[in-house]
Amino acid sequence: MSGAKPYNNRKWGRRCRRVALRTENAGVSVPSRRRARFICVLVSSMLLLAIASPALELPAVGQSADILDMVVQPPASNAARRECTAETFIRAGALPTDISYHPFWRQGVSYNNIVLAIPGAGEGVFIVGAHTDTQPVGTGAVDNWSGCMMLASLYGRFRTEHLNNTWIFVAFAAEEHGQHGSRAFTTSLPKETRARVRAMINLECLGVSHLRTWANASADALEDVLQTAAAESGADFSRDVLFGYSADSFTFTRVGIPSITVHSLAPDDLKLINGPDDQPSCIHRERLDEELRVFTRYIQLLDARTEPIPDTDAEDKLRQAPTSLMERAGGGDLLASAAGAGVVVRNLPRNGAEFRAGVRDGDVVQAVRGYPVETVGDLSPLLLTLHKGMEVPITIRRPAEDPVTSGEGEKVPAFVEKTLIVKY
Repeated sequence: MSGAKPYNNRKWGRRCRRVALRTENAGVSVPSRRRARFICVLVSSMLLLAIASPALELPAVGQSADILDMVVQPPASNAARRECTAETFIRAGALPTDISYHPFWRQGVSYNNIVLAIPGAGEGVFIVGAHTDTQPVGTGAVDNWSGCMMLASLYGRFRTEHLNNTWIFVAFAAEEHGQHGSRAFTTSLPKETRARVRAMINLECLGVSHLRTWANASADALEDVLQTAAAESGADFSRDVLFGYSADSFTFTRVGIPSITVHSLAPDDLKLINGPDDQPSCIHRERLDEELRVFTRYIQLLDARTEPIPDTDAEDKLRQAPTSLMERAGGGDLLASAAGAGVVVRNLPRNGAEFRAGVRDGDVVQAVRGYPVETVGDLSPLLLTLHKGMEVPITIRRPAEDPVTSGEGEKVPAFVEKTLIVKY
């Protein structure tokens, strides 16, 4: 190859061993010596293939370019997304030796979490994470290339700062099919290291709307500090309840680590998750800039906090609303997209909250909570934001009792629109 230096496998092996030693000193368990040797050989082979093949192209962004600009260029494959994420950390100022690759296996396939640490003066540890993978629909720009680029941006912002706590930045693999990357990471943490972790911050789906937390899956104390950071940054902030989804933060909550998931999806944006509408055009650069300012202040406030962070979550007690419209939504039995905008209700159960509120068969749902509904795909995510005890406005359109006369003198059906309050 013209202009390429000879590849030094022995040198790469020494580098892998140094990374393993540094990881071990940080309190994270590492594979056995035999397995580590195998990993070094495997990574060496992958690097040789990458050098020899021009198939993988990273986004054409210069070293001095803003990392957030790369949000509009999400790589197509999950393997390319992981590699490009590592490259982005280097563009943010990391040295190749600053990056640790934590391998794990899932159904015979090897994956790597990408891990970097900014050492702090004290014993406390904070973890900031985002998942690199996406589903094979849409581009995955929102879910979750936006989170990956914010993760690298925050690392670059703080890598030279003198911090009170150690901050670990993790790009998790294999989140979409069961949070396997975050599970492998938490499993690898020794008990003494896990006890030092004060909180985990999960970045998801950013740059679409204003910042929101997944309220029924986030520690109240972490939400309070984020709300303060948003107020000081002049940014909007809300706490949204959501059911039916999962995130890497769940893994940390299960092992007793306070966690928070931060995103920017309004209820009518939830259809972007794993959907074909997930495109770079959904992301607004001014929103990303605002979120970067908020997260910067958020890390500063958390790092300065000396009191413990409780893992209590008041919204965790909320339960999903028993909506009849969700029972068979999308199955062609209960609901169907109308010829125009809206969703037609059919065979509505008489014992449901919607029926008691006045919804009837043949009604066309136009909006839920003020968010417009055009198809079943719009309605289903909105219903996942409802919990027991809510009073929800649902706007419907139904035929009027009396037809109207057209300009040609013909009798044509008339429709009336009304908003019903459904109590769950």
